Amino acid sequence: MPRCVKITCQPDLPVPTNGSKTCSEGNRFQSTCSFSCHLGFRRVGPETRTCEHTGQWSNGTETWCEEITCFPLEIPAGGDVSPPTCASQPVVAGSICTASCFHGFTLSGNPTAVCTYEGDWFPSVFNVNCTAITCNQLNPPPNVVVEPENCILTEASFLDSSPRSMEGGQCL
Repeated sequence: MPRCVKITCQPDLPVPTNGSKTCSEGNRFQSTCSFSCHLGFRRVGPETRTCEHTGQWSNGTETWCEEITCFPLEIPAGGDVSPPTCASQPVVAGSICTASCFHGFTLSGNPTAVCTYEGDWFPSVFNVNCTAITCNQLNPPPNVVVEPENCILTEASFLDSSPRSMEGGQCL
């Protein structure tokens, strides 16, 4: 005597690592399973799969979750980026990276960037420049020597080349 057997799909679909699976009726005929990923991960593969009359799942590819990352940032000339991993490897979504300039340099631009959960940087352009601090040409009074002649990255001092000394702004 013929008998009817409820169709089921095998194997059970796995729950993606760093994600979740919700099925309407388990692995029974016409059950639809939906997949989602945790914050910081994006789904790869179908969002839903349905148990078909053949006993096979539709959309025959497996679904998994991959970590969302942003490309590494460029280190500005005359500066650095912290943490250092922001410039050496893909950066995990939600990370905040900050640029700074070395002593003797001044920073222009927005020094902070955030890797968004879409895998993009905000702001979209990490436009940071570190410019060397330079001094204008010093015009010393007569008989005064300036050392060093170029004061980049150092402090200049006035040296009186005459046998007089300076006290309280008055020459003696």
